[in-house]
Amino acid sequence: MNQPDLTFPEALSRSHDRASFNCGTAELNDYFHTRVSQHIKSRITRCFVVIDRANEDKVAGFYTIPAAGVPFETLDRHPAGAAMVRGFPRYQLPVFLMGRLAVDIAYRDYRPKLRLGESLLFDAIERCMESDVAGFALIVDAKPDAEGFYRKYNFVNYTSEPLKLILAFPKIKNLPA
Repeated sequence: MNQPDLTFPEALSRSHDRASFNCGTAELNDYFHTRVSQHIKSRITRCFVVIDRANEDKVAGFYTIPAAGVPFETLDRHPAGAAMVRGFPRYQLPVFLMGRLAVDIAYRDYRPKLRLGESLLFDAIERCMESDVAGFALIVDAKPDAEGFYRKYNFVNYTSEPLKLILAFPKIKNLPA
């Protein structure tokens, strides 16, 4: 493999080669190879990929972000969640969901500044915060081996289930009246 030349995350398109992607997890590979396009067409999710221009435009990593909702009561019952929703309306609250995040095994140890998985997570957070669609947080149903990754970036539990994690976005200040 040549020295990687990675793009910024971009929306998945037909021109991207999904077939050669291998993150080492059959479930994620199968989703990316066979179902993600249908989910995009159905408007269930958005998918963003990082491409390696130096290696035949190989997909180095991807993530998906669908819109989601969390009942106010779910958050209000948990200490960390209750603090987040103080003053919020008592109904389904809009959030973004980190649907899937995966890095091809060939790029796991590549880190020009950040590991690729971290770069994908930060891009997802930035896209959510800049979205025209409202959402006050990013939630994730972490895999057991990825829990520490998300906790490192201040994701906390929002239910009694240990792998359901949330990252609340900062409140917007100084908006014009």
